[in-house]
Amino acid sequence: MDFSSYPDPVFRDTFRFPKELCVKIKNFIQIHHGFGENVRVRQGVAGRGRKFYTFKTEEIILIYLQRMALPDRLVDVAKEFGRCPEEISTASIFMAEQINSIAKEYMDGRQTAWWTAQTAQYNADRSNQFDVPLRNVCLNIDGTLEGICNP
Repeated sequence: MDFSSYPDPVFRDTFRFPKELCVKIKNFIQIHHGFGENVRVRQGVAGRGRKFYTFKTEEIILIYLQRMALPDRLVDVAKEFGRCPEEISTASIFMAEQINSIAKEYMDGRQTAWWTAQTAQYNADRSNQFDVPLRNVCLNIDGTLEGICNP
């Protein structure tokens, strides 16, 4: 499975991101985080196994986004991607660790080539356009329509 496996109109509904943004995510992790066209993920608990699962970069992004976007069971995502549940779980955990690593870079306070004060202000201004109660917020914790207390 890759980005071309899904038509543009259903892409956002399935993965919560438009296809163009997923292409940008792929390009970002390939340029700044050493991902190639294929990603090898160590099988087993916490990646300590001896065998590897291999995923196309686009596929592993889509697996992660679908796991995060919809309240689907693991087995449903496995069927969608033609993989076993362990592969889906391993891919999801791997991508969560990668996203966490990237997020730490943004949060440590140092300037980076891709996250500057201007970028943060731009994102905050975009959020402010929607008349949100919290001003100058540039991080959205949850994209669901369900209310949360004490954001």
